[in-house]
Amino acid sequence: MLLILVFVIGVPVLLYMAWLVHRGLGRLCVGHARRFAARDGSRSLSRLDAQKQRRLILPSVWPFGVRGTVSDEVHPESYDGEWP
Repeated sequence: MLLILVFVIGVPVLLYMAWLVHRGLGRLCVGHARRFAARDGSRSLSRLDAQKQRRLILPSVWPFGVRGTVSDEVHPESYDGEWP
């Protein structure tokens, strides 16, 4: 009976704790990406370069900071139609 009680209570608690860790790490990594964008001189990860062309920045982010830039390319015009 005790084993069933531990299983019935433990599994939902374990799933909830895994969800909390997942959400917390997500917020932490998004915070690193926002600080990277601010340090880079842009308000978001879409910015203007010296020729006034929009650039799309894709940083590699993990819980301990930004590892580097995966891509820094011209912002595709097709992205503008996808966002309101």
